[in-house]
Amino acid sequence: MRHIFIHVGLPKTATTFLQDKIFPRLNNTTLISRPYTQQNKTFNQLQYADDCYSDPEEIKKEIGKIAASKILISDEIFCGTKFTINRTLIARRLKQAFPQAEIIIFLRGQQSLLMSSYNQAVKMGYTGNIKEYIWYSKKEYTYDDYKDDLSMNKFRWIQQLIMNNE
Repeated sequence: MRHIFIHVGLPKTATTFLQDKIFPRLNNTTLISRPYTQQNKTFNQLQYADDCYSDPEEIKKEIGKIAASKILISDEIFCGTKFTINRTLIARRLKQAFPQAEIIIFLRGQQSLLMSSYNQAVKMGYTGNIKEYIWYSKKEYTYDDYKDDLSMNKFRWIQQLIMNNE
Protein backbone atom coordinates (compact mmCIF):
# COMPACT_ATOMS: atom_id res chain seq x y z
CA MET A 1 0.00 0.00 0.00
CA ARG A 2 1.20 3.47 -0.86
CA HIS A 3 1.94 5.90 1.95
CA ILE A 4 1.56 9.62 1.16
CA PHE A 5 2.99 12.43 3.27
CA ILE A 6 2.11 16.06 2.54
CA HIS A 7 4.43 18.75 3.85
CA VAL A 8 2.71 22.12 4.11
CA GLY A 9 5.65 24.49 4.00
CA LEU A 10 4.66 27.47 6.07
CA PRO A 11 6.74 30.59 5.35
CA LYS A 12 9.97 31.03 7.29
CA THR A 13 9.96 27.50 8.77
CA ALA A 14 13.05 26.14 6.96
CA THR A 15 10.99 24.71 4.09
CA THR A 16 13.67 25.25 1.44
CA PHE A 17 16.33 23.75 3.71
CA LEU A 18 14.13 20.71 4.37
CA GLN A 19 13.38 20.28 0.65
CA ASP A 20 17.04 20.63 -0.38
CA LYS A 21 18.94 18.92 2.45
CA ILE A 22 16.72 16.71 4.61
CA PHE A 23 13.82 15.28 2.61
CA PRO A 24 15.99 13.92 -0.25
CA ARG A 25 17.91 11.85 2.31
CA LEU A 26 14.89 10.06 3.74
CA ASN A 27 15.19 6.31 3.23
CA ASN A 28 12.73 4.65 0.85
CA THR A 29 10.82 7.90 0.34
CA THR A 30 10.35 9.70 -2.97
CA LEU A 31 10.24 13.48 -2.70
CA ILE A 32 7.87 15.42 -4.96
CA SER A 33 8.64 19.13 -4.72
CA ARG A 34 9.60 22.18 -6.77
CA PRO A 35 9.83 22.67 -9.66
CA TYR A 36 7.55 19.67 -10.32
CA THR A 37 4.83 20.88 -7.93
CA GLN A 38 4.77 24.25 -9.71
CA GLN A 39 5.40 23.36 -13.37
CA ASN A 40 3.34 20.19 -13.66
CA LYS A 41 -0.12 21.04 -15.03
CA THR A 42 -2.04 18.96 -12.49
CA PHE A 43 -0.21 20.34 -9.46
CA ASN A 44 -0.38 23.84 -10.90
CA GLN A 45 -4.16 23.53 -11.20
CA LEU A 46 -4.37 22.14 -7.67
CA GLN A 47 -2.76 25.29 -6.31
CA TYR A 48 -3.87 28.06 -8.65
CA ALA A 49 -6.96 27.15 -10.67
CA ASP A 50 -10.67 27.52 -10.16
CA ASP A 51 -12.55 24.34 -9.21
CA CYS A 52 -13.66 23.77 -12.79
CA TYR A 53 -10.00 23.14 -13.74
CA SER A 54 -8.85 21.11 -10.75
CA ASP A 55 -9.74 17.43 -10.42
CA PRO A 56 -8.60 15.27 -7.48
CA GLU A 57 -8.65 12.23 -9.76
CA GLU A 58 -6.06 13.87 -11.99
CA ILE A 59 -3.79 14.42 -9.00
CA LYS A 60 -4.16 10.76 -8.03
CA LYS A 61 -3.30 9.73 -11.61
CA GLU A 62 -0.25 11.99 -11.63
CA ILE A 63 1.09 10.51 -8.39
CA GLY A 64 0.13 7.05 -9.66
CA LYS A 65 2.81 7.43 -12.36
CA ILE A 66 5.48 7.39 -9.67
CA ALA A 67 6.69 3.94 -8.69
CA ALA A 68 7.24 4.37 -4.96
CA SER A 69 5.62 3.04 -1.81
CA LYS A 70 6.32 6.21 0.21
CA ILE A 71 5.88 9.63 -1.33
CA LEU A 72 6.49 12.98 0.34
CA ILE A 73 4.86 15.92 -1.46
CA SER A 74 6.21 19.28 -0.32
CA ASP A 75 5.44 22.83 -1.42
CA GLU A 76 5.26 26.22 0.28
CA ILE A 77 2.21 27.20 -1.73
CA PHE A 78 0.10 24.49 -0.05
CA CYS A 79 -0.37 27.02 2.76
CA GLY A 80 -1.61 29.64 0.28
CA THR A 81 -0.30 33.09 -0.63
CA LYS A 82 -1.77 36.31 -1.88
CA PHE A 83 -1.16 35.05 -5.43
CA THR A 84 -2.96 31.70 -5.09
CA ILE A 85 -6.42 30.51 -4.34
CA ASN A 86 -6.99 30.26 -0.63
CA ARG A 87 -5.30 27.68 1.58
CA THR A 88 -8.63 26.12 2.58
CA LEU A 89 -9.39 25.22 -1.01
CA ILE A 90 -5.89 23.77 -1.52
CA ALA A 91 -6.26 21.72 1.70
CA ARG A 92 -9.67 20.42 0.58
CA ARG A 93 -8.28 19.38 -2.79
CA LEU A 94 -5.33 17.60 -1.21
CA LYS A 95 -7.66 15.78 1.18
CA GLN A 96 -9.93 14.72 -1.69
CA ALA A 97 -6.97 13.37 -3.62
CA PHE A 98 -5.17 11.78 -0.65
CA PRO A 99 -7.63 11.21 2.22
CA GLN A 100 -5.22 8.91 4.08
CA ALA A 101 -2.18 11.19 3.75
CA GLU A 102 -0.22 12.22 6.80
CA ILE A 103 0.31 15.95 7.10
CA ILE A 104 3.69 17.36 8.09
CA ILE A 105 3.86 20.96 9.27
CA PHE A 106 6.57 22.86 11.09
CA LEU A 107 5.84 25.89 13.25
CA ARG A 108 8.07 28.74 14.32
CA GLY A 109 7.84 31.09 17.30
CA GLN A 110 5.96 34.26 16.43
CA GLN A 111 8.70 36.72 17.43
CA SER A 112 11.36 34.85 15.49
CA LEU A 113 9.03 34.50 12.50
CA LEU A 114 8.19 38.20 12.53
CA MET A 115 11.84 39.29 12.74
CA SER A 116 12.83 36.92 9.95
CA SER A 117 9.99 38.16 7.73
CA TYR A 118 10.87 41.78 8.46
CA ASN A 119 14.58 41.20 7.72
CA GLN A 120 13.70 39.56 4.41
CA ALA A 121 11.41 42.47 3.51
CA VAL A 122 14.25 44.94 4.26
CA LYS A 123 16.62 42.94 2.03
CA MET A 124 14.02 43.20 -0.73
CA GLY A 125 13.82 47.01 -0.41
CA TYR A 126 11.28 47.68 2.35
CA THR A 127 12.22 50.93 4.12
CA GLY A 128 9.67 51.16 6.93
CA ASN A 129 10.37 50.40 10.55
CA ILE A 130 9.26 47.25 12.36
CA LYS A 131 6.12 48.89 13.79
CA GLU A 132 4.99 49.94 10.33
CA TYR A 133 5.77 46.45 9.03
CA ILE A 134 3.62 44.86 11.72
CA TRP A 135 0.92 47.40 10.90
CA TYR A 136 -0.80 49.55 13.38
CA SER A 137 -3.23 52.36 12.93
CA LYS A 138 -1.48 55.71 13.25
CA LYS A 139 -4.67 57.24 14.59
CA GLU A 140 -7.98 55.97 15.76
CA TYR A 141 -10.33 55.72 12.79
CA THR A 142 -13.77 56.69 14.05
CA TYR A 143 -17.25 56.48 12.65
CA ASP A 144 -17.14 60.24 12.02
CA ASP A 145 -13.99 59.71 9.91
CA TYR A 146 -15.87 57.03 8.01
CA LYS A 147 -18.82 59.35 7.34
CA ASP A 148 -16.44 62.11 6.20
CA ASP A 149 -14.70 59.68 3.87
CA LEU A 150 -18.03 58.59 2.43
CA SER A 151 -19.01 62.19 1.81
CA MET A 152 -15.67 62.94 0.14
CA ASN A 153 -15.85 59.78 -1.98
CA LYS A 154 -19.37 60.62 -3.11
CA PHE A 155 -18.26 64.13 -3.97
CA ARG A 156 -15.26 62.80 -5.95
CA TRP A 157 -17.49 60.29 -7.74
CA ILE A 158 -20.00 62.98 -8.74
CA GLN A 159 -17.18 65.33 -9.77
CA GLN A 160 -15.60 62.57 -11.92
CA LEU A 161 -18.99 61.79 -13.47
CA ILE A 162 -19.53 65.42 -14.44
CA MET A 163 -16.01 65.75 -15.85
CA ASN A 164 -16.40 62.60 -17.95
CA ASN A 165 -19.68 63.82 -19.43
CA GLU A 166 -18.43 67.25 -20.50
